[in-house]
Amino acid sequence: MKITESLTDLWLRIKSLALRRKLHHDLEDELDFHLAMRRQKFERAGMPPSEAAAAARRRFGNPTLRHENLRSLWTFAWLDSLARDLRYACRSMARAPLFMVVAVATLAFGIGANTAIFSIVNGILLRAMPYDKPADLYFIREGLQHGAERHIFSAVNSGNVLEWTRRARSFQSIAMMMPSNDTIVMGSGSANVHGLRASASLFPLLGIHPRIGRSFTPEEDQMGHGLEILLTDALWRERFAANPEIVGRRVSLNGFPTTVVGVLPPSFYFPKQDQIYDTSTSHWSSPVEYFLNLNLGAWERKPGVGNANFAAIGRVLPGVPRQQALAELETIEAAIGRQETDEYSLHAELVPLRAAIVGPAESRIWTLMAGAGLVLIIVCVNLAGLMIGRNAARSREVAIRLALGAGRWTVLRQFAAEGLVLAAAGGAIGVAGAFLGVRFLVRYAPISLPRLESVTVDGRVLAFSAAVALAAGLLCSVLPALRAKDRGIEETLRSTAASLTSSRRTAFVHRLLASSEIALCTVLLICALLLGQSLSRVWGPPHKR
Repeated sequence: MKITESLTDLWLRIKSLALRRKLHHDLEDELDFHLAMRRQKFERAGMPPSEAAAAARRRFGNPTLRHENLRSLWTFAWLDSLARDLRYACRSMARAPLFMVVAVATLAFGIGANTAIFSIVNGILLRAMPYDKPADLYFIREGLQHGAERHIFSAVNSGNVLEWTRRARSFQSIAMMMPSNDTIVMGSGSANVHGLRASASLFPLLGIHPRIGRSFTPEEDQMGHGLEILLTDALWRERFAANPEIVGRRVSLNGFPTTVVGVLPPSFYFPKQDQIYDTSTSHWSSPVEYFLNLNLGAWERKPGVGNANFAAIGRVLPGVPRQQALAELETIEAAIGRQETDEYSLHAELVPLRAAIVGPAESRIWTLMAGAGLVLIIVCVNLAGLMIGRNAARSREVAIRLALGAGRWTVLRQFAAEGLVLAAAGGAIGVAGAFLGVRFLVRYAPISLPRLESVTVDGRVLAFSAAVALAAGLLCSVLPALRAKDRGIEETLRSTAASLTSSRRTAFVHRLLASSEIALCTVLLICALLLGQSLSRVWGPPHKR
């Protein structure tokens, strides 16, 4: 029963938000009616009209207080207080336009920089693995040891992969793939495209399902079943005009008839060819545009040393440690190597798929994020100094309000409302600037950065920006307000003494903030120089996209 009454009360309060103006007028009319009735009662008792009106007002009580008490029954009191504080904050900021412009611009710069950099962190690092249970995925590489020297290669022997699939018990599934750069003919046009020959186990291993059609079947891994092609969403839209009836259609791939069996979803991502293989050949940096069925020949099914033309990805069983899976592969590799030669021995290596995709870019991107964080801290320190200077000029106003009965929490809440106004304005401008900043960063970023095509200002980035703006705005307004409210009312109201005391305290705080800002700027400059030197040495000059 109580729950029903609470839900009914909540619904009526929510409903009243839409009828706010009408209810306000109705309440005013009701209070005026009762006041008039009480005045008429005194007039009938023989009082003159002026005395009757005064007596009615005395008996009725404070109309504003009664109005507030009655309105609290059908409104959210905290929402009214927030709206009132925000209106006051906007009027207060409007009276200091220069401060408003400087504060908003400073905050927008810090928020914009953090938003742009976080969009890279989000697109490249946080969304680097759009697969099912990505922590269980590994690139499998082979090593060849001669004496004390061991060489690890990114490519593997396809026959060895088949042997791993048959004998390894620590893996749920193993898939292999091989680059295939071809010419595709569609009608009267043709284009050079880059893709992979892939085993049927690849897409179930990654947890990917085509948006149209189907993926490959195990039978299509064998030669003699014809050529089948899976298109990525980008190739489907660019070359086939997003034709929904593309499945079953035949295209010519290097002169061979090839049947389209499906189209992958837009969210699908696969590492570029140079992330699968260690190579410096420039055309291998192209994104994967299609997948062909494996179509293995008899010569490719033989295990042994050499003929390492494929890449392999394995998914370990849940709960199986990496070292156990590696030890099992090492045993299988040793057996394969003994059948071939006694001069060389085969070895295996497991590399987490995330490490292969992101590579050394992860530490550099986090360094950029740390630099953007330092910029935001400097912005907050600078803005806090501005707020303290502004609050010093308003200390007498605050003291008068406290002396008139305003609670300290009320004053603090109004300062927080000013921070919210700054955060909203600075955040909106900062996010707008971040959209342009992200375009610039993606366009001129080093070509070796993975997943640049996924870098964008999405919902997660906007949520991050809102949180940063809110935290920065509140910190820059509430902390100076705490300092302002801790002063004695009597001390502040003594204008001469207060001005002397305030100037000394304000000067000390400003010196402290200035010293902190200089120290942070020095640290940021050093980090920027080190990062720039590292990027220029490892990545080389940026490439225009």
